[in-house]
Amino acid sequence: MSLLSVLTEYFCLHRKFLIFNLVRRNLKLKYRQSVLGILWTVLVPAASALVYYAVFLHVMKVNIPNYFLYVISGILPWAFFSTSITIGMEAIVGNHSLLNKIPIPSHVFPFTEVITNFINLLLALPVVVFIFLIYGAPGGWSILIVPFFLALLFLQSYGFVLILSVLFVYFRDLRHLMSVVIQMWLYLTPILYQIEMLPEGARKWIWLNPLAYIFDGINSAVVFGVVNFERIIVSLTWSFIILVLGFVVSEGCRQNLVEGI
Repeated sequence: MSLLSVLTEYFCLHRKFLIFNLVRRNLKLKYRQSVLGILWTVLVPAASALVYYAVFLHVMKVNIPNYFLYVISGILPWAFFSTSITIGMEAIVGNHSLLNKIPIPSHVFPFTEVITNFINLLLALPVVVFIFLIYGAPGGWSILIVPFFLALLFLQSYGFVLILSVLFVYFRDLRHLMSVVIQMWLYLTPILYQIEMLPEGARKWIWLNPLAYIFDGINSAVVFGVVNFERIIVSLTWSFIILVLGFVVSEGCRQNLVEGI
């Protein structure tokens, strides 16, 4: 199988109509009978950002310029990632009835969940941009690199979801385990603090986290006006590795997934 055919298959480029309808279904189910609807995609992360802002700035005494911008620029992408993981992980099991009736590749469902959450992220970005304008975000032209980091975050999220959605077919306890892992992962990612604030010995361990490069790159661009090319290269490398692992795991278990459900 060529690289082009693999990319076509796993990014569902030949199933656009199916993806469109599944994403539309997900969005309708998510906001059905909701008064505020799509506004929840902003309100929940914004409320979390305010709590973290108050605790870390006034209690923990974090000394970071424009700290609210620093937090909000990380919390919103983190909300996309964590929601994609928790919901996408159960995508194959949750759609087992369709898999039993229609010959659909199993990876279609994790992909649509990540797409759905990414759309929610994009819909929330204008509000964040408005907040940046009010606060006078100092990033300048460096902010133009942020969409690239978000694209890499999408790829990493999809790779992780591919792996976890397959594992969840066989290990349902993963639902409870990942709720703990996600919480720990948040504090192991430089969203609420700068890596330079950590002791020298702890920094090398933080850099083992593939998300650290993405979020540090976003915060550097938005808050400090710095485009770090090392973060770009390493993030790109990690994204490729995680995505390939996702493809390998999904492809290797494809034949046994329906029986496992």
